[in-house]
Amino acid sequence: MERYAEQREEAKKKIGIADHMLITTYPLVKDPKLLITILENVLQALEAGIGSVLEHELLYKQIPPFGKTVEGQFSMFRKEIVRKYSLNEKDIRMIMEIRELMHGHKQSAMEFVRKGSVVLSDDQYNVKKLDPVKVRDYIVRSKAFLEQLSALTTKNDTMYRRR
Repeated sequence: MERYAEQREEAKKKIGIADHMLITTYPLVKDPKLLITILENVLQALEAGIGSVLEHELLYKQIPPFGKTVEGQFSMFRKEIVRKYSLNEKDIRMIMEIRELMHGHKQSAMEFVRKGSVVLSDDQYNVKKLDPVKVRDYIVRSKAFLEQLSALTTKNDTMYRRR
């Protein structure tokens, strides 16, 4: 199995885990801090989906070599893939929002639970709120985006199957 196909499957697996955690586990546990773990899985799914498209394009020599860091991949994705396939800019902004939230979680000076939401605060007291409705929206939008990315990597699978 090619690297891009492995990453495509990893993206499907991670978004499935996030969805299951929100629909099944979260209502049982009712711990808002679980929302952070769910969002982390969503971000990992998106990163795997982006990696899948980049590996596919690199394999068929459609893009130049790029940095293997998450930042390098995202930069190449925005520069080459978004324009080439006319992907929705709203999806790119969503990915950036999720990345900011996860970065804010790791760098937050204060984090607390309030009324079923997780509130993250930085050193300048900029507050970001994460609630189940927002996480559900991220999952739904991410699933649609990942389907779109998956279609980009599967359309040529049968035509250019490597042996």
